[in-house]
Amino acid sequence: MTLVDAHERRRALTALDETLLVEAAAGTGKAALMAGRCALLLAAGAAPGSIAVITNTEAAAGELAARIRQIVEVLLRGETPPELRTALPDRLSAGQRANLGGADERLDELTATTIHGFCQAAIQAYAVDADHDPGVRIMDGPEAEAMFDAAFTAWLHGRLSGNAATAGAVGVLAGYDLTRLEQRG
Repeated sequence: MTLVDAHERRRALTALDETLLVEAAAGTGKAALMAGRCALLLAAGAAPGSIAVITNTEAAAGELAARIRQIVEVLLRGETPPELRTALPDRLSAGQRANLGGADERLDELTATTIHGFCQAAIQAYAVDADHDPGVRIMDGPEAEAMFDAAFTAWLHGRLSGNAATAGAVGVLAGYDLTRLEQRG
């Protein structure tokens, strides 16, 4: 069976001198394609630390890193994984195999993360240049909600505990029992 997008998949695996955005629905093979591309970049001589793969979730990032490692292992055994057969009809050349062997020892240097994780790392690495606190970090959802709730509660308390002149519209409305107001027609 030939996929309708086989040409685009082959290009994503072999056009290693281009920056590409891979976008497709869930379950269409994006992770396998991205893992294969990373393995071929490593075989072409790219340093693991020069590669960043960015996904939507931490789970997907972890899975992608594991798939890259798995494909590298299969290639180093002299086999061609199914996701690379169209892009790599023959086995790796001696040079590609040597590059991949050297990269295998440094795969932990490869970045597989979410956009939030990538931005967090960039902010920390360049905090002084960006005039940010080096300890700044991105909050997860529950942590951000708790911080917002605390800030909103403090703001609301400040607005409602002052006099009517400083309370503004919020304070004026808070002074009414809205369940006892009659609707005017």
